[in-house]
Amino acid sequence: MNIIHYNPTGDSIIAEYIDTLCKSMEGRIVCRCANSINHLNEELSKEKADIINIHGCWHRSVGKVYALARQYHTRIVLTPHGDIEPWVMARANVISSLLIPQKLRLFATSYATIVMGKMEREAVERYKANKRVETIACSLFTSATTDEEMAQKTISIYQKVLDSNVTEIMDNETHDAITILCKTAITADTRWTSEEEAAIVRNLTTQQWRQIELYGFLTHTLKHIARGARILGTTMPECNPETIAIYPPKRQDNGTNDYVTLLTLTTDNAGLHTPTSIVEAFGKIIRKIQKNKIGILDIVNLTDMLYKLKTDEDELRYLLDDRQMTKWARRLMALVTTSFKLPEGFLVVPTLYDRTTKKIFRQLSSQLKI
Repeated sequence: MNIIHYNPTGDSIIAEYIDTLCKSMEGRIVCRCANSINHLNEELSKEKADIINIHGCWHRSVGKVYALARQYHTRIVLTPHGDIEPWVMARANVISSLLIPQKLRLFATSYATIVMGKMEREAVERYKANKRVETIACSLFTSATTDEEMAQKTISIYQKVLDSNVTEIMDNETHDAITILCKTAITADTRWTSEEEAAIVRNLTTQQWRQIELYGFLTHTLKHIARGARILGTTMPECNPETIAIYPPKRQDNGTNDYVTLLTLTTDNAGLHTPTSIVEAFGKIIRKIQKNKIGILDIVNLTDMLYKLKTDEDELRYLLDDRQMTKWARRLMALVTTSFKLPEGFLVVPTLYDRTTKKIFRQLSSQLKI
């Protein structure tokens, strides 16, 4: 874990707090410090940072820090050091009344706000600066905690920040590994997996597996990921994702959603899946898309269904046309080919990549957003 502490005002008390934290965290995480935008940019360019911890709120450079964080795909934790308490906010000569709403909107995009006591927490909550507020007593001001306890709690918050919305910080290999594992689980056959793909899974680090297992737990695809790993002869490390503290997604799926699977379909006397039941299954997924309730597991199940589907495709296409669902079905085909590399031979209609398809992909990618 690599953290940059940003203290642009050079406040001596804040500097002592940061120094105490860094010394107490030594050997567990990498801590660096920056006191200006140029210094921060230099540190970010030199080595990737997982988190920028901003100390204090109202310095004119804070907005630029948020911009740099977006540029370098780094998350922000805000420690106000009392800057949002009423007597500070009332100082109009220090903080422009026009600046306050703009800054508060900016602070709301922080992954977490660390406050040092009840009064500061109430002030932050009053101004709705951030819903993700964590209280950690400061060992410089109270004997109720120690330097070590303060450091350990802060590390726990940093880890919580990094474990939330993991898709946003996954590298390309981790994204690819999820696709490979789910595809292997669906086909249940390593012949569909190239040696290059198998090598990606074999070479995953413990941290990458942690992200994958968290992703699987939150999207209810963990059993598919685990099955894919078994088929590829890979042992997943046990990270117990259900016990990991995270900030929950806004659009949380409780796992009791109305998922469509092969079992949803009916068969005729010849053992073929009836076109009517397939169209109804497509309709269920389409309605979930229209209600912004589509999830990753829906696409995994749809891919699995199409891979095992046995039906009269001419009759199915006729029925889709008759119900004016062909465009939607083509969008669904685009989802499964892009997400899990389902070969063209398993598609019931050609793919369609239009504005609506892109919108569906955005829905899927936002499933874990906090």
